[in-house]
Amino acid sequence: MQKRRQQQIRAAMIIVAALLFVIVMVEWIGSVTGRRADITEGLALIMQVESADINAIESRIQRLEEQDRQMGNGAENGDISLKEFFDGNVVLGDSIAEGLLAYDVLNPSSVVATTGARLSDIGNQLRQLQELNPRIIYLALGMNDLSGGMLTNDQILASYAEVIDKVRTALPETVIIVNAIFPVRADVLAEQAVFERIPALNEGLQDLAYRRQIAFLDNSHMVRADLYEEDGIHFVPAFYQQWAESMREVAER
Repeated sequence: MQKRRQQQIRAAMIIVAALLFVIVMVEWIGSVTGRRADITEGLALIMQVESADINAIESRIQRLEEQDRQMGNGAENGDISLKEFFDGNVVLGDSIAEGLLAYDVLNPSSVVATTGARLSDIGNQLRQLQELNPRIIYLALGMNDLSGGMLTNDQILASYAEVIDKVRTALPETVIIVNAIFPVRADVLAEQAVFERIPALNEGLQDLAYRRQIAFLDNSHMVRADLYEEDGIHFVPAFYQQWAESMREVAER
């Protein structure tokens, strides 16, 4: 990218230099012949090259670089850290998402998460998102709405749809990616019957994402018994590294 930029700017400068040479020669011939040549058109052309061509080249390069940076493309992308990649991107979630911050996987500006966060009350988080104005928002919500069994899957999906619409209204240029709700360990017996609804709820989330034309990321396959904390719901540090890598990969596709 840098090499291409240098080549394009060098080409523009050669054009300017050539035009200047022509004007200097015209001035010299005019001094010899006693007639002053009209160089207005040549100056105007130089101004065009300087103000239009170079600026256009610079603008186009900047747009390409920004696209590369946003989408994670380019030869050097594999060398950037997760924190660097998520600079300008945000994970919005609950206490599970808080692990990305607690275990220093991502920076504080890349995680907007609250213990006990529910879909029906994201007002404070939404205000934070507007201040951060991220390029990508990864939604990681729903577990607390499911817990307790007070809401049906359809009610949770309706609330999730409202969250997506609110985020889109507040940040119309931001890309939204929905994370599936993670399964819980089988020995979490207190609400096992409720948590058994997670696969069906994720199918509904995937369908919702499809209808809203946004990406859906299901990392259930990454979950293993040894990656859970003692409560069987939250995860150990190694899991969060894998999860963040997966979120980066889906943005690069």
